[in-house]
Amino acid sequence: MGAEVVEVDGQYYYSPIDELTFAYDAEAQTLSTRESLLLGTKAFMLAEGYMEATFNPYVDKAMQPATPVVGEEYMAYDPDYGYSTVSIYVPRQSVDGEFLETSKLTYSLYINDELFTFSPDQYYSLYEPTTEIPYGYEDGYWFYNLGGGRYDIILYYDGEINNIGVKSFYYGGDTVTESEMGLFVIKTTGITELTDKAVSGVTYYDLTGKSSSVPFDGINIKVTTYTDGSKSTVKVIK
Repeated sequence: MGAEVVEVDGQYYYSPIDELTFAYDAEAQTLSTRESLLLGTKAFMLAEGYMEATFNPYVDKAMQPATPVVGEEYMAYDPDYGYSTVSIYVPRQSVDGEFLETSKLTYSLYINDELFTFSPDQYYSLYEPTTEIPYGYEDGYWFYNLGGGRYDIILYYDGEINNIGVKSFYYGGDTVTESEMGLFVIKTTGITELTDKAVSGVTYYDLTGKSSSVPFDGINIKVTTYTDGSKSTVKVIK
């Protein structure tokens, strides 16, 4: 939708408008607007805002995707759930800052430096074994879209995870161009000490802050309290 930027008590906000006007440059073949553009996703009402946007002619060409980011959020394997979770960010821009056609953008995960296959036996929303996931794919559970190219992904992996990598692929200009590998290294320091502690209680919190002794449906913050008074916090999805 279109919007204008308004100031209220020193703060600036996007305010939706009914009409959006574009100026056409015949020589450059561009459309530009003095107003703002608001983009949303299924996960968020507002995911992106662009001020004074310009649309350039689309050219299908090979471009190298920018490097993904892995592990801004990570939950180690939990035997109560049988999986771990990791957050990833797949940029929609090339290394030169150009926007990519997202229908031609995919990504793959690598665990312990090996390409990971998503099996339909565990990922029920998939119909066949898959190593490349289309940009924007979500099912609300195993692949949870956080908006703006960010996802939480459940990982079913039989064994210790030492590192998680993400590489994206762009199918432009009749060429497949891959990004550099984004890598998240699992830190193991202190894990043995933590697991040797006695647990005195576990509390789950939903995104509104409501607490419970059992997990809520959806995203939970699991807080474990130990007998020495220390606590650990992880995000889990039920």
